[in-house]
Amino acid sequence: MRHFTFTTDDLAAIRHDRFHHPHPRVQQKMEALWLKSQGLTHEAIARLAGVSRRTVQRYLDEFAAGGLEQVRRLPWKGKGNELAAHQGSLEDYFVEHPHRST
Repeated sequence: MRHFTFTTDDLAAIRHDRFHHPHPRVQQKMEALWLKSQGLTHEAIARLAGVSRRTVQRYLDEFAAGGLEQVRRLPWKGKGNELAAHQGSLEDYFVEHPHRST
């Protein structure tokens, strides 16, 4: 099993992002890193985080390769749609005509 060293700055960022990052997948990754920093095994981390052991290994590989910035990265782009071509004009319209209620 590999050994990971987490700096105090890393731990502070992980502690914050596991609950406050805007994307739930990043929160899940940070939870796995937090559990690893507490000395848990990969099997225990997988069980507590609700992911597979291989997923835990991938999260740790990301951290080893590029630190927290790599872990925060979301590599997929999603599918395009018909409105994507009109994004600029839609944004301009809503800036000029803000909605009054939701």
